[in-house]
Amino acid sequence: MQLEPEVEIVRLEESPQGTLGALCVDGQLLCLTLEPPERQNRRDVSCIPAGRYRCARTVSPRFGETFAVRDVPGRSGIIFHGGNTVADTRGCVLLGERFAPPGAARGVQDSRRAVAAFMEALRGHDAFRLTIHRRGPAAAAA
Repeated sequence: MQLEPEVEIVRLEESPQGTLGALCVDGQLLCLTLEPPERQNRRDVSCIPAGRYRCARTVSPRFGETFAVRDVPGRSGIIFHGGNTVADTRGCVLLGERFAPPGAARGVQDSRRAVAAFMEALRGHDAFRLTIHRRGPAAAAA
């Protein structure tokens, strides 16, 4: 039996323009993330609160096969998918290979490739544990 992978998002920047982070699978950096800014966990407009969650494979009518983040208090329908700016998130986690350059809207780029790499890294798994660290692992432990 294969062990479930450990997936972590380490938040690097939190601002009114969005929440930028790095996503690791089993301790290895895989891609970058973009979520909405922190807005008291309000549906469709807020990032996921820091903590530990269960994720399960699902099929989105719009984005195809992906993973959904379960058990976020007061929220549902949070998935990992492609997109570039906060306008694309609706409370979900966008994946990218690089951050948008200075002067551009805060966001991620090369999203399709990042989503493909994410799904490939999780091939053969139907679920995983997600840990979201606020401003680095040391901050989450404090």
